[in-house]
Amino acid sequence: MNTNNLSEETEEKLIEFFSNTVEPKSFAKALRQLSYLIALNKVSKSEPMFSHKENLEKGFCWLVELAEILNPDLEV
Repeated sequence: MNTNNLSEETEEKLIEFFSNTVEPKSFAKALRQLSYLIALNKVSKSEPMFSHKENLEKGFCWLVELAEILNPDLEV
């Protein structure tokens, strides 16, 4: 069973992303922080919580860049 659905170009871009933009551990941490914040805001339905604003801003930028690598076509 082939589980690789990425083109060679996408694989190269991902390797470049994690080599030059952000370390995988930092990215994973930011991703977890962002998902935690989103979950808290959904549950509490109150003002957004920004306890780690700088990390969240970096994480958001990294997520956008990763999304561009995986699928450059914006679909809303």
